[in-house]
Amino acid sequence: MIVGIRPVTVLQIPTHLAPQGKAQFMNELMAHLNGRRPRIVLDCSKIRRMDKGMIDLLLTCLEEAMKCNGDVTLCELRPVAEAVVRYAGLQRIFEIFPTISAAEQYYQQHSARNLDKHSRAVASTAGLAMGQAELLPA
Repeated sequence: MIVGIRPVTVLQIPTHLAPQGKAQFMNELMAHLNGRRPRIVLDCSKIRRMDKGMIDLLLTCLEEAMKCNGDVTLCELRPVAEAVVRYAGLQRIFEIFPTISAAEQYYQQHSARNLDKHSRAVASTAGLAMGQAELLPA
């Protein structure tokens, strides 16, 4: 039996997160969640400020992908944004990579092996992350 390699979708997180921008980004994400076990890489290189709204967007992306038995990884985080992500405990539910190519390579090497890691961790970490995110400025 030959198992096909599922494509990896790379999406650029917007620099600023106005309500209309979030809705537009979520529409773009949803268009890529129609396949079986979608694999999404979120390019965070343009994020200048990791606040509660941005953390909420990341968690919403993961939630929507998980509804399709998919996965979301983060890449290209700036040092300050990565520090906030780690402070919020999100490294327990997101794989974080320095580059897009490293994230794509991860999916090539671990096509289905680690997908259920997120299912176990989301319930315990998502509530914690949002609680800590409330401490961050809006």
